[in-house]
Amino acid sequence: IVAAIGMEAPYWIHFGIDWRVLAFGVVVTLVTGILCSLPPAWQSWRSDPNATLKSGGSIAGGVAGTRFRATLVAGQLALSLLLLAGAGLLIKTVVRTSTFIVDYDASRVLTADVELADRRYEQEAQIRAFVTNVLERLGRIPGTQAAVLRPVFYAGFGGRPRTMEVEGSRYVPAGASPQFYYAVTPHYFAVFGAPVREGRAFSDADGNYVAIVNQELARRVWPGTSALGQRIRFGDASSRAPWLTVVGVVSDGAGTVFSTRQTPAAYVPFAGFPGRSISIQMSAMTDPGSLVPELRAAVAAVDPDQPIEDVMTMEQAMARWRQPARFVALLMGSLAAVALLMASMGTFGVIAYSVSQRRREIGVRLALGASPRQVEALVARTGLRMTAAGLALGLPAAWVSTRALQGVLAGTSPTDPEVFAAVTATLSIVALAASWLPARRAGKVDPMVVLRSE
Repeated sequence: IVAAIGMEAPYWIHFGIDWRVLAFGVVVTLVTGILCSLPPAWQSWRSDPNATLKSGGSIAGGVAGTRFRATLVAGQLALSLLLLAGAGLLIKTVVRTSTFIVDYDASRVLTADVELADRRYEQEAQIRAFVTNVLERLGRIPGTQAAVLRPVFYAGFGGRPRTMEVEGSRYVPAGASPQFYYAVTPHYFAVFGAPVREGRAFSDADGNYVAIVNQELARRVWPGTSALGQRIRFGDASSRAPWLTVVGVVSDGAGTVFSTRQTPAAYVPFAGFPGRSISIQMSAMTDPGSLVPELRAAVAAVDPDQPIEDVMTMEQAMARWRQPARFVALLMGSLAAVALLMASMGTFGVIAYSVSQRRREIGVRLALGASPRQVEALVARTGLRMTAAGLALGLPAAWVSTRALQGVLAGTSPTDPEVFAAVTATLSIVALAASWLPARRAGKVDPMVVLRSE
């Protein structure tokens, strides 16, 4: 449940809480608790009191009981691997979405959010007129440049995974489709001084059927080939989305607060993709704080009743975006630590209990000439078998289940080999370390003390 809440935390402001995720967390918690309670209850109900009393309580279910406990630990390791894999993927996503690449001085760029929620802006023409008039007034301020940005939510972050279409190609590489594409006015890249690596920026003469992509998207979709002149579409044939011709390629850190390392991004003309939720960006040669009154005055001159929210520098906006991301990273790291703790405690408990029940056998082995190292290896093999069984169950399950996280992963594959290798190695080391401790204790058993007690 906590994982579900934390996973949604960074995106509540923009997209709201996905109650299906929370409900799924509740159901999984309840079902897991019930399923883990049923086997011990069933074993306790079927146990034979006479057999237990005759054995003096030392058998504790015999071979069947030992296998049952080992099976439970293997299942626990498998579930821990699932949680570790999910946590690892989310942590990697958080690190990427909170690591910004910028090719400009973020402290010199002012940003402000405007929500055109009034009935006067129900038509696209009304939105275009508002933006045009505001930018015209801001353009009169000496030494500044202004533009408008509108992030268009496309896929991921809890939404239905979607893949953009590329003309002439039936297959788009996994992770190449952007989470957002951005509707921007022509001078947007000039505000940030973002270099156009190939082609050109938007102009007032452009129609609605052009696009600009960043270097990461171009590299993934057209490796070794120029992106200029290629055509893409955000949607499928049923959506009747227009084909857009790529006219430019910009750097990966082209100015948005969402620009992150190894994240594909695309830009379209605002005139063709207007929306009510916009962000005004201004660059200043001096202190951007001095532009706040003029920004408010320009908006008030166009619409005196229109509020402006979150006026801050881009540097402050990035710091604000990092806060929930750090919270999720801390939360996922804590959950991963809990998973490791549970796995190690389960493994240690079962092997330590097995050693306590086999003290007579271990004492006899040592009395007959077995070395402590041989006894340690004998006990450690039990932990090794449980760890191998847990990995054999957990890896395929994690490989399949993490695909459900595809909607919240940014720039990270749900089957990222680095994450899977790291969590597998970590879980194996922790489980084997938990097996080694009781194995060491078994090797130190004094055979004379054990035989005398018998």
